[in-house]
Amino acid sequence: MPPMEYEQDIADLGWYFASLSFILGAIVGSFLNVCIYRVPAKRSIVKPGSHCYQCGSHVAWYDNVPIVSYLVLRGHCRHCGAGFSSRYMWIELLTAILFLVFYLKFGLIWALPFHLIVVSLLIFGTFTDIDHYIIADSVTLGGLVFALGAAAFLGFRGVVGQEWLLAQELYLQTDPFLSPARALPPHWQAFAWSVASAGLGWGLLWGVALLGRLLFRKEAMGGGDIKLFAFLGAYLGALNCLWVLFLSAMVGSVLGISLLIAHRLVGREETEIIELRPEPPTGNSPSDDTEITTTSAEQTEFSPKQDQAVPSALTLKVVRNTAQQLHHFPYGPYIALAALVVLFFHQEINRHTREYLLLPLQPEAVSHISHIVPPLSSTPTILRGE
Repeated sequence: MPPMEYEQDIADLGWYFASLSFILGAIVGSFLNVCIYRVPAKRSIVKPGSHCYQCGSHVAWYDNVPIVSYLVLRGHCRHCGAGFSSRYMWIELLTAILFLVFYLKFGLIWALPFHLIVVSLLIFGTFTDIDHYIIADSVTLGGLVFALGAAAFLGFRGVVGQEWLLAQELYLQTDPFLSPARALPPHWQAFAWSVASAGLGWGLLWGVALLGRLLFRKEAMGGGDIKLFAFLGAYLGALNCLWVLFLSAMVGSVLGISLLIAHRLVGREETEIIELRPEPPTGNSPSDDTEITTTSAEQTEFSPKQDQAVPSALTLKVVRNTAQQLHHFPYGPYIALAALVVLFFHQEINRHTREYLLLPLQPEAVSHISHIVPPLSSTPTILRGE
């Protein structure tokens, strides 16, 4: 085949998989909507099928097409006209875009399906944490088991396996106790580092939670966040966990301060007036000897009962200061966002770490990154060499 035709075929195949990744992401996003709504409520994600929560009518397949159906129906049920939250569509679109971006970044490598599963779990955990302040065990513990299995399957092809190659140069050359680990097969080396990284990730955030409890006299970190870090450590590696912790703290600080400033500038306190009207006394009883006289919302005094006096109404003014409630925003979404950034740029992080420490690039770090279909920006020579 002439070189020009070969390159055109590769380009066409790349755009085909790019479109497929977007469609797959939208479908997965639709399934994530079901999980986000039903799993915290301990309901089955299989039965019943998609239906309107207002009238109970079944949603037909042509009304359940991700993104498209919401736009066609303008976010309303076809039968009763009840409105659906636009968040369903935005989650589908977010998942589709992330699937597409990760494919464009990495190409169709062996690790790509595992990356996309991690992306899906992080989206799932983010929105359940926002809605209910919980991260389901199916995300944390299930993700931990998945990450360990991915490390054993991918070996040096996975993120944790590539970090292990870097960790060897940083530690094992001067540590005779850990040097025998190099004699293990590549997949077992990656699996062992994944187990160790999971323990470090768990211990790292557990230490942060303990420090926060001692300093602030209250829970500074939930158990779901700690287990989430164990999952991320098992998949990303111990060194990348440090980057996740740093980025999540930085994002949380910037976003939290921005929300507080925005509320101070344009926000308003929510005020609700509640008026209590007691019933007039109907008989002689010990409780009729006094009456409540209200002079303001803050001052209440008792006075002797006057003949035929009607108790006055008690007015309460409730003020909700939303600025003071912003610190209750969960930390899980910050961790998930930082993990996505580190996962997306893990190759660049490893390369810059090597350059900063003047470490040579090991051949294993390149030879095990095999492309089935390369990224759209890559040349076909990658395929010829494998």
